Amino acid sequence: MRPSARPKRRWWGSNPRQKGPADLRADSLTTMPPTSPNEECEKLYSLVIELAVFMSQRFSLVILQDVVDAVRDGHLDS
Repeated sequence: MRPSARPKRRWWGSNPRQKGPADLRADSLTTMPPTSPNEECEKLYSLVIELAVFMSQRFSLVILQDVVDAVRDGHLDS
């Protein structure tokens, strides 16, 4: 038998009682609430906004700390 003529092995194993991709998909549909692509985009957008706010706050704190250090060290006139 040529190697290309061999039956392909399923990635989920040879046990017929193991779940395959179709079974997993069916399980995820019954356990997860359906979401539309717009809902997914809105979730991603809100996460990006939260990250941007967090990063800007952290960046502002770093700049503020640099200014405070400069004033304390006498590099800037207050």
